[in-house]
Amino acid sequence: MSLGHLDAPPIIEVVCGVHFAPLVGLDPLVVGAYGATRRDEFPKHSLHPVLVEDPARLLSESPPIRTWLISADDSFVLQFQSDRFYVNWRKSRGAYPRFGDHDGGVGLLGKTLSEFERFSAFCESHFGNKPEPLRVELAKIDLFSEREHWKDFQDLSNLLPCLRPFGGFLDSGAPRLLIRLVGSREAGDLAVTIGSSVRDAGDGEKTNGISLETRATAILPDPTVLREAFVWCNENVNRVFDDLVAEPERATRFMKGVP
Repeated sequence: MSLGHLDAPPIIEVVCGVHFAPLVGLDPLVVGAYGATRRDEFPKHSLHPVLVEDPARLLSESPPIRTWLISADDSFVLQFQSDRFYVNWRKSRGAYPRFGDHDGGVGLLGKTLSEFERFSAFCESHFGNKPEPLRVELAKIDLFSEREHWKDFQDLSNLLPCLRPFGGFLDSGAPRLLIRLVGSREAGDLAVTIGSSVRDAGDGEKTNGISLETRATAILPDPTVLREAFVWCNENVNRVFDDLVAEPERATRFMKGVP
């Protein structure tokens, strides 16, 4: 399956994550040492609560801190906590780098694998332990902005035909929307969320939009198959976009018809 070349894709964020058994030695001092080695590429940082499967539980192996290392242009973020590692691409000044390698350039998959390898080598050299991957996670967030991508709910329904049945319930042209589907399979999980979004347009005004967030996870039968697991997740995430976003509308709103 190929979505074709998207000349002006609506994608605004991609998250690639690796989950692993908790690393006891990954304490704040070690995290700070790793951040110091990456300061040229990621000069900014911030601290956040850890991500957990069950919000009622906190990891006991290390302090509940998730560290972000942020690139100078805010496009890339490295996140790590005692049991997870993420590479985020966020739409900023540059275009989406593509998921796979393309035209001699390294895509987001290649960057994620190299960053995780570098992080793993650092952990092993500093406290004799390195993360053993258990599963991978991939999320893509698309934003369909009002005025830029659609003008009213009927026009939005042409772009996302799954919304057409809701048009008959509306008395207003600007409804608040939240649709979420979560499914589990033997190989992993898939979650799809379509919801209203309000974002800063950059000129002091707010712009309304509809976000499509698709998140896939894959359980690793072997820690050496990271690349294959990410490719599997990417295929499933792309399939959701392919099924939900009408192909004729993609050609007119996001593409120039390049196969």
